[in-house]
Amino acid sequence: MPQLLTYRSLLPIVEDSYVDPEFGTGAVKLTPAHDFNDYKLGERHNLEFINILNEDGTLNENAGPMFQGQKRFNARYTVVDELTKLGLFVKKEPNAMTIPLCEKTKDVIEPYMTPQWWVRMKEMADDALKVVEEGKVKISPESARKSYDRWLSNINDWCISRQLWYVPHRSFAMSLFTNGHFQVGSPHSGIPRHFRGGGGPP
Repeated sequence: MPQLLTYRSLLPIVEDSYVDPEFGTGAVKLTPAHDFNDYKLGERHNLEFINILNEDGTLNENAGPMFQGQKRFNARYTVVDELTKLGLFVKKEPNAMTIPLCEKTKDVIEPYMTPQWWVRMKEMADDALKVVEEGKVKISPESARKSYDRWLSNINDWCISRQLWYVPHRSFAMSLFTNGHFQVGSPHSGIPRHFRGGGGPP
């Protein structure tokens, strides 16, 4: 049997309200390691996060021997060719979609999971909400209060290690603790701050 069909075991099938059953076939593929929305679905359904890309944009060993080493865009045509040879290709049709582009290079952005530095925001957000609730801090105009509460009540952790190479955006790692936490701070501040380290979406 061709490698295309034997490389991986049967794919898991999950049901989720995120998918529109009226659009197309009502079924979509999920790539949790390469799409922001799929990442959330992968976490929700405990799916495997499989990275198929090398840092240079070529496919790695997880794509299988037939496609390994190919450039990301070239591989799309190769996959269609192989499916056609196997009699499994049905059709292709235009589908309008939003493709994220890099602001500087205008290249297509490919989400790629790497270790990142994150600042845990919950405690700071709770403190910021509390001082407003207690009247110690006033939000002006008052109409902005709802937006303030909504934003801080649903705050996400802050990634401070974004790969924006053309922006002077650095994090200073002073030392490493054995409990898995890093001591981070500006070498000029005199008092380092403690942030948690960990992996997550880019």
